[in-house]
Amino acid sequence: MKAFLSIHFTPGQEIEPEYVFHILKEEGIEYGVDIDKVKELCLNKQDVYDEVIAEGTYSIPGEDADITYFYSKPDYKPRYTEDGRIDYYELGNIIAVKKGDRIAQRKPATEGIPGCNVCGETIPALAGKNQNFQTGKGIEIINNQALAKYDGALHWQGTKILVNRLMIVKGNVDFSVGNINFPGKVKISGSVLSGFQVEAEEDIEIAGGIEDAKVFSQKGSIFIHRGIIGMGKAIVKAAVNVESSFIQEATVEAGKNIIANEYIIRSNIKAGESVMVQGSRGKVMGSNDIVAGSRIMVNTVQTSKDLNLMIAGINRNATYLRIKEINQSMNTMEAQIRSMSVKVRMLATTKKQNDTREIREALAEYVAMIDEVEQLKAERMSLVNMLKSTKGEGMIEVKKEVEHGLSLKIKEERIEISRNLADVTIYYDHEEKRIVVIQN
Repeated sequence: MKAFLSIHFTPGQEIEPEYVFHILKEEGIEYGVDIDKVKELCLNKQDVYDEVIAEGTYSIPGEDADITYFYSKPDYKPRYTEDGRIDYYELGNIIAVKKGDRIAQRKPATEGIPGCNVCGETIPALAGKNQNFQTGKGIEIINNQALAKYDGALHWQGTKILVNRLMIVKGNVDFSVGNINFPGKVKISGSVLSGFQVEAEEDIEIAGGIEDAKVFSQKGSIFIHRGIIGMGKAIVKAAVNVESSFIQEATVEAGKNIIANEYIIRSNIKAGESVMVQGSRGKVMGSNDIVAGSRIMVNTVQTSKDLNLMIAGINRNATYLRIKEINQSMNTMEAQIRSMSVKVRMLATTKKQNDTREIREALAEYVAMIDEVEQLKAERMSLVNMLKSTKGEGMIEVKKEVEHGLSLKIKEERIEISRNLADVTIYYDHEEKRIVVIQN
């Protein structure tokens, strides 16, 4: 990248610049020569040693691709109210998109600028790294843009963003609409009235409330802005979460969490992970059957002889082992995905244009493996969060007040609270094999 010149003059000797240029040419040095400096060194007639008289140009690496996503996954973390309390009631929002809407934009990687050494040889530039869109079904890539293929609603699967079909009901679910069974997401601007049924494959969002009706989400969550007044007949079930301002006289089940902001009264509640009633007025009162997998969190519990609070409990050691199994499975599958990626590229370069069956089959297997890894990541994250948020092997936390006489069960142990308590954590100690009560 550099050429150095040394000159030793004898008395009376002159060295012409042209002579130096001739030697440079013989040595193959033809790029970046500082002609004026060579002339100056020759005319000064002073000895010089290792003076730089030619410099190459370094290559400039290309810029990596950069992707901008125009939508973010809704944040379901608890919010703080003005008085500093935690408010778990932050209903999810179905994000509707139209066909052709931009989901993301990619600034492509650049090739970089080549350099040149003093011999005139090109120095290749390191090209920037390409970046793939983290997108799935319902999104097509056109000219470095990720576009919605059809009208629908955004859905996140791990780190990937998809578009699912969306049904919008402008008003109540009543005789003018009838029962709903939809293979996507459903957004209702009114309420689900008595006697009707709404079933969807993905999320359901209801701006109004639910009367004595049935609402089911096979794979997603259910969000009810104005609460459930079930009159003892409402049934609400979701694979993930159920979130409502309040729950009254209803049967509610969720694969993960059930969240009510104001109160739960005279209801049957069952959650795979948590039940949370922690709005500023969050209260459990009256006869309820409330069962959670790992924890119940509530501001106030009003004791009733027909109130059943129960934590099924977890096994921390078994959960740790499951996380370890997931990590091992992911490592194996990620190696298979890398191998399959090579196979797909090879097939793409060797198969004729009209012979794409084998490529399609390999690509389908490749996509299925990626989806499975994403599902494992989601399961691992859920288990890790459950371990972090649960004290012992099951817990009940009451922030404001729990009245004396309350009977509760964690795993196979049952205790009765003998006096009024405030800000209390009740958990099952897996080492001592007993329920522990702590006033915070």
